[in-house]
Amino acid sequence: MSRDAVGHALAEDVQRRFAGTGVLTWYGNATGSYWAYLPPPLYRLLEADDPEQLAACIAHIRRMGGLSTDDHPQVRRGDAGKGQRSVSGACGGIHVHPMRVRALKMHWYRMWGPERARVLESTCSLCGPVRYQLVTVGGAYAIRRIEVGAGETRVWMTPRDVRRRTVLKWWHALVDGAGTQRR
Repeated sequence: MSRDAVGHALAEDVQRRFAGTGVLTWYGNATGSYWAYLPPPLYRLLEADDPEQLAACIAHIRRMGGLSTDDHPQVRRGDAGKGQRSVSGACGGIHVHPMRVRALKMHWYRMWGPERARVLESTCSLCGPVRYQLVTVGGAYAIRRIEVGAGETRVWMTPRDVRRRTVLKWWHALVDGAGTQRR
């Protein structure tokens, strides 16, 4: 059996596991990866290296969207996906821990126009309406807070006139829950 045939069979297995949900899955011959389309109200197009990762991401997004409360389904691996990295948690991204008592207070400034920035690290965009990015803008380091909701995307940023070491301290405090996440 060819690699493409195995890929299609594994994609069909994921499709069967999400039967009745409207989720469409397929194997991309050209990309060599697994794809899924999540219908409204989620409107997501997903790509994964193996069917297990794809099923985990689908289940995680459905749970976060309030559409499913069960654990993610297990998918048989077959020959595809061997040697691929495993998913940590349900989606494999960086997650912001709950805020601790006596957290470091961070100041946020609203960004009104688009601004080009190089993203160095980013928190998971699948787990909620808010994500954070550690960025460089013109050689200066900053943290962006991106809020998506009600058809609108709002972007907030920390000051850029501080030392790189300080911004990295803020980033680690934010991810560890020791920095305030409110503006």
